[in-house]
Amino acid sequence: MDTGFTAWLTLPEAEIRRLGLVRAGSRYSIIVSGNQEEFEYYETSVLWHGQLHRIEVFQSMDQPLLGMELLEGSRVSVDAWDGGSVIIEAVRP
Repeated sequence: MDTGFTAWLTLPEAEIRRLGLVRAGSRYSIIVSGNQEEFEYYETSVLWHGQLHRIEVFQSMDQPLLGMELLEGSRVSVDAWDGGSVIIEAVRP
């Protein structure tokens, strides 16, 4: 999870290939250092909180990240220790 990442989702290249996602293009984005970088992105659909959503998946270097666009309308609870649980539930403010 990354509260500074305003898009939907990032996945490593190997996972994108495993899922068979088709490249939709590339976009520039400002990263945490303040630098602008170009990222490949893919379009797909995911079932999230019981609804099908069309999302963009950005290719990451090494780890998946859930962005705030996907987490919109959710409550996130984290047990912040090794092996702790993460619960994401739909809420309607």
